[in-house]
Amino acid sequence: MQYPFKPKSTSSLKKGQYWTITRSDDKFACGIVLDTIQNSRTHFLAGLFDWVGFTEPTNELISGKPIIHQGQVHIKTILEYNEYLTGELSPSNVPLPLLCVEHLGAEQWGLFQGLELLKTISQEEAKNYPAKSTWGYSTINIRAEKIS
Repeated sequence: MQYPFKPKSTSSLKKGQYWTITRSDDKFACGIVLDTIQNSRTHFLAGLFDWVGFTEPTNELISGKPIIHQGQVHIKTILEYNEYLTGELSPSNVPLPLLCVEHLGAEQWGLFQGLELLKTISQEEAKNYPAKSTWGYSTINIRAEKIS
């Protein structure tokens, strides 16, 4: 695939593709496709790297950096706020999604790593993890402004 690339739906997305987020201070942050959602043409799991730079992100600059936030997002997160995918990490350099929880009903909570259910846990255990979240189109950009 040639970059920059403007995806029209999530069908062309794959784990490890990333995009540049331009901050208001003219520095750059970076979002990444952590996973795709089966049977969804519009939503995917995005992550935000703990990285800020004076130049746009490259594989060398972001490899090994941790993910500090993640959420399910609409493809418009890229198309309307950032425009293009700008690169792709090799599979061995794609960071693991964060742990999070989701209420499964009754007294059951699920502990997830990204979109993958690892196990069911108690409500008490669930208090130790952030909740699974869905973000608005600009949420990742707003969070990128707060990285120091």
